[in-house]
Amino acid sequence: MYESTITFTFDTICPWTYLSKKRLDKAISKLDSKDVTFHLRLAPYQLYPTMACTGEVKREWYTHEKYNSDPAKFKLYETVMDSYATALNFKFNWDGQVANTVDAHRVIQIFQGTAEQFEDNPVVFEDGQKSREKYGPETANRILAALYRQYFEEGKHPSSDATLLAACQEAGVEEVDARRVVVEERDMGRREIGQMVKMAGIDGVDSVPTIIFEGRRRDLTLVGAKEVEEYEKALATIVKESI
Repeated sequence: MYESTITFTFDTICPWTYLSKKRLDKAISKLDSKDVTFHLRLAPYQLYPTMACTGEVKREWYTHEKYNSDPAKFKLYETVMDSYATALNFKFNWDGQVANTVDAHRVIQIFQGTAEQFEDNPVVFEDGQKSREKYGPETANRILAALYRQYFEEGKHPSSDATLLAACQEAGVEEVDARRVVVEERDMGRREIGQMVKMAGIDGVDSVPTIIFEGRRRDLTLVGAKEVEEYEKALATIVKESI
């Protein structure tokens, strides 16, 4: 049995990564293989690392920053994105705020148990080890799913205490653990997230989603939100080349 890691590099406020994650999940759910077990690893990226944590009005930010203050262009974008969402049985909510995502990323990484990224910080390293034993990648994946839904479908702030705590609760994180990471030790993992994002850039990641499928013979990299069929093809290739 070959074990393959799928590294999903994302930003929690990037709608293309939400579409990509839903399509990837669908492709994985359709896979029937006894030769390969796939494990998902979440890797952080920040499209707007200097954005304020307090946030800006999402609809205004998109119109002015992304579409040169042209409401018609944003409306067209909204229509196109909504058509993609409909195919996946959800609807984008363009209300609410957009904000810095560093806190969302550090919560995901700590509960994923990404200790190897935090080895120079004994406190975070120890917590990473404990997090992997108690929670781990599946918990992190549930946190991400909850954050995506709250932000993109419910119009919630992407990284407020309330949003992060709700996501942790939904993912099965004990309240005492969630409050410690989200509220009591706000700097835990913050510097390390910056380092991970920087290393992603050094490794060639300059946009998200970027997905790397680890293979026995070779790795496959897909950049951008691909269709379900393309992810199915990548998974099938990894399976075929693992035998």
